[in-house]
Amino acid sequence: MRKEPETSSKNRKTALGFVASALLFIVATSFAATPESFTNSPINQYPLYLIPALIVLLVLLAFRYHQFRQHQISLKKLQKTEEQLHWALWGSGDGLWDWDLQSGKVYRQGIPEMLGYHQDEFSNSTTQLVELIHPEDSSKVIEEIEKHLVGETSHFEAEYRVLSKSGKWLWMLDKGKVGCDNE
Repeated sequence: MRKEPETSSKNRKTALGFVASALLFIVATSFAATPESFTNSPINQYPLYLIPALIVLLVLLAFRYHQFRQHQISLKKLQKTEEQLHWALWGSGDGLWDWDLQSGKVYRQGIPEMLGYHQDEFSNSTTQLVELIHPEDSSKVIEEIEKHLVGETSHFEAEYRVLSKSGKWLWMLDKGKVGCDNE
């Protein structure tokens, strides 16, 4: 069972309170007037179907405001989670990669920095990293990846040397597992 955050019900109550206040205002201005002012009232110059249309409009506005607030809350949570991941990776000295097999793009976090590069100096393809693997290790790494992709292994794991920006060979322990994204 999905539990909604307390702020969600608070926003909903605020939005409903706003709609109720608007309705009360319309009704009060319609009936609180004296007979003379009621006949000259601007509300009597419009057809009665405008009141339900106004109500529907106010409900829709309240609903959109609620959706907007929920979106803002979700974005803040996502930003906080990304920041926590960043600091966890930094503190552990590890990196993270996500390889989209359909597009061929690889999203890396922390790995370029381990090798002395800035994030924007690294492409989102496998080509650049494969070119940096030591020639004696590259065939072993590619073989391990292929074994995992065809289902021969439960996960990918390889230890190999990678050329850093400074020209030194660094050892890297790389692990991965195929996961399905149903999008």
